[in-house]
Amino acid sequence: MISNPLPVPVPAGAQVHLNCVSNASYFQRVTLSWPNNSAVFAGTGENVPMKLNNGQTTLVFGPAEDDFDLSARFEYSTTGPAGPFHLASMSPLSVGRRGPFSIVWAASEDATDNDHNDSYLTVVMVEDSGDPPTSGAKREFRAASTAAYAQLELHAKTYYDHPEISTGDEHYITISKSLDSQGSPTISYSGMGWDLKNSSCWDEETTFGGYIHAWVKLQSHKTNAGMQNAVLILSCDESYWGSFPTGHRTVDWTAKMTNTTFHVTRVTP
Repeated sequence: MISNPLPVPVPAGAQVHLNCVSNASYFQRVTLSWPNNSAVFAGTGENVPMKLNNGQTTLVFGPAEDDFDLSARFEYSTTGPAGPFHLASMSPLSVGRRGPFSIVWAASEDATDNDHNDSYLTVVMVEDSGDPPTSGAKREFRAASTAAYAQLELHAKTYYDHPEISTGDEHYITISKSLDSQGSPTISYSGMGWDLKNSSCWDEETTFGGYIHAWVKLQSHKTNAGMQNAVLILSCDESYWGSFPTGHRTVDWTAKMTNTTFHVTRVTP
């Protein structure tokens, strides 16, 4: 069983950027504690940035001289912000590193639909490397756009253990962001055999660039046995240098299926 509160180790010298997004009708609360400090993200709704007490949606602090643990306590209330509050169940931490970025994602579940995104906390730790990133960094590059919006095109292919679907399914996901707005990016989807039921996407700018999180929930309209109304969840997290990237980009996806006895055997970019 995953612990709640969750400990997130933070190295000495790292600047920490945090935000949290609600994807739930129940009221969500994430309490963050670190040496001599604390903060609370709270909110409700689908793909809604949760807010701090001061109304901001992003928390930035550090660097600290020593390593420390950031504690994140995930709770929800079925009756609103006055409570009472209950501990949420947790998914394992997801951790990635790209250049000076160390990124940690934590997600909670408040009910039984098991989409594990009711509160979604992103922690980005930026360590001072002393030098700007090189242009050859894997899947990281400088990109600029003079248009009114940036459009990022992603692709995923999923394979299953279903005996009638051996060739897999293609998924095309487009992320659009207005360059003159502080709002979250939007997602559009196209693919054979699946309908987009829900999605969330946001990006967070940091000192050197930023990072993107995308999550889509798809429902099958396939007629294959056992696949009717199956649910497929795709998610990816990616960092970038410079400005929000445009054009085609290769990212690593995670995928899982629910509402069926079949499983995703692999997912490719």
